Amino acid sequence: MMPGGVPALDIRDRGAIWRGCIAPRQPAVLKNALTSPDLQRLQQWSDEYLSTTVAASAEVKVEVRGSSTESFGRGSTIRMPFGKFLKAFAAGDDSMYLSAQEVPVGGDGHLELCAPPVSQLLCDLPLQPQAMACLVPQQLNLWMGHTAEGASSGLHHDFHDNLYVLLRGRKRFRLYPPHDAARTMYTHGRIVKIHPNGRIVYSGQGRVNPDGSSAEDVAEWEARTQAEAAVETAQAAVDRGEKGSAARLAAAEEMLDEALDNALDMQLDDADESGNDSSDSEGGQPHGSHQRNTGASHDPDSFSRVDLAAMTDTHISKHFPAFPGRAAAVEVELGAGQALYLPAGMFHEVTSFSGDRGASSGGHLAVSWWFHPPDNLDPASGGHTPYTCDYWPALWRSRLPQLRNLALQPSAALPGSGPASTNANGRSRSRLQEASGSHDVISPVEASEEGHDQGTKAVSLHGRCRPRLSLLLNTRGRHQLMLLRGWHRRQLA
Repeated sequence: MMPGGVPALDIRDRGAIWRGCIAPRQPAVLKNALTSPDLQRLQQWSDEYLSTTVAASAEVKVEVRGSSTESFGRGSTIRMPFGKFLKAFAAGDDSMYLSAQEVPVGGDGHLELCAPPVSQLLCDLPLQPQAMACLVPQQLNLWMGHTAEGASSGLHHDFHDNLYVLLRGRKRFRLYPPHDAARTMYTHGRIVKIHPNGRIVYSGQGRVNPDGSSAEDVAEWEARTQAEAAVETAQAAVDRGEKGSAARLAAAEEMLDEALDNALDMQLDDADESGNDSSDSEGGQPHGSHQRNTGASHDPDSFSRVDLAAMTDTHISKHFPAFPGRAAAVEVELGAGQALYLPAGMFHEVTSFSGDRGASSGGHLAVSWWFHPPDNLDPASGGHTPYTCDYWPALWRSRLPQLRNLALQPSAALPGSGPASTNANGRSRSRLQEASGSHDVISPVEASEEGHDQGTKAVSLHGRCRPRLSLLLNTRGRHQLMLLRGWHRRQLA
């Protein structure tokens, strides 16, 4: 329905949501969000309830500002227990804002779904909301703050599809479609490609597929998957005593070893080119930020240089003549209990207000899910196969058992329960990390309201008489992989 308006759909009508907004890549207001069976538990998220959960002891990073006239996202942050932030939030403190937290890397080499405090509230949250059950989740975040006068996010786009559920307060969204963004949106990064599904690619991000995956990563994953399948098939033939099966198994083992070699060589080459050991990211930018890091030395690629909150129309037309103008935006006002779906690439400025219209108490509180953008967009398909490649769905299937087990753990604090456990550096570890045995929290971006999709590469090895192993290809992971490669060659000898 863009331009001209945004449709309003019932969040419980999955078919209409696929046909009306996901497939045609259109934003939509989703009504009755908190009456959806999978979201009903969010109705109990009062300040008092949240302060009694195990999440209250989790350490969180909070953005701070000196006065109500300043903007958040300027790089000033402090750490404190979530419970302490809740007390300030309940008292109406407008100097602090809780945004996306540092997300740990899991044992499979990809960023986890969420970090504390969200990972300690998963029993109240669907891992995959029913309205978006066809899409693969990428990250789950919590936003809390007080801004009576309204605080602007800055004009930007997300790299993922976004389901934004507002529990308290009011949000105003100004929306611009991405189809001519390279000419009209004046982004900090140089746009080199806009995929048909709206996924925007910037200079320096490499070959990015429409679903947001790296073409090199997918090729590596496909080679390993085929090699692993060949090993399993050949081993089954050996077990049945088929003639020539031993030779087929040896050939399959050699193919798998070559795939592991290529995975390691690719990562070592990437490290040599980058000159550091950090995992590669999509241009080093936050993905889908609602809060601009204006104090950073480099603004995110995905942010526009047009500041709708601070610039006059005259200034905009003079300095950014191709920008369509403030009046060209489609405005959506979201109230408590409603949700908004935004497809990847949709430019938007978000202004947050505390309380309902005419009220300033209660603050604003929202939960959002990001999803890998679909690229198989036939409206008649019902969304049964929204991705042309199984890369993201396969990752999600491998994660689901662990995530479901974690979601069964109660969020309410038990009598006498202690604080979250800490790692060797004294930093708290989430239940998600404890369950998965993942490594310490990484810090993808220091002062952004949105997360940072590191796109970390991983390799897995499984087959004859060996468990599935997942290794992170960072400095430690590359060393482990080299040891594993040597072990695998000894097995073939």
